[in-house]
Amino acid sequence: MLRASRERRFSECVVALPKDATSSTDAVACGSDDGIVRVWPLTEDAGVRDGRGHTPTVICLAALSGGYFVSGAHDSTIRLWSVATAVCARTLRGHDGPVTALAALPEAVALADALLAAALGAGGLRIGPLGGQERGRVPVHAH
Repeated sequence: MLRASRERRFSECVVALPKDATSSTDAVACGSDDGIVRVWPLTEDAGVRDGRGHTPTVICLAALSGGYFVSGAHDSTIRLWSVATAVCARTLRGHDGPVTALAALPEAVALADALLAAALGAGGLRIGPLGGQERGRVPVHAH
């Protein structure tokens, strides 16, 4: 059973990180209101790993293949994390406002080809491959 530390309050974002050809264990990641991404490997002897980099609240998470996942936060960045180490491998900047939702097509042949959609607090949707040019921006209007 997973146990959360009483020292931290966690946001409501959580993502399952299933094992695949490059990762040896299933895991769960959770985003925190202090900007920390925490990874819990689902094995009895594995410790919890903290990933640091966002300031402040982590709002959303999405799983990718190849042992990685992404997070979005109030700091207007998307970060690419290693499941195995909880180390940030890449930071995507330049978003207009907080990144409020992420969706990924994780079955890409290469990690750089993974298609990522990010909803932005400023009222838009950015779509593009993780390692390349943005495919477009879609304005989002409330009805």
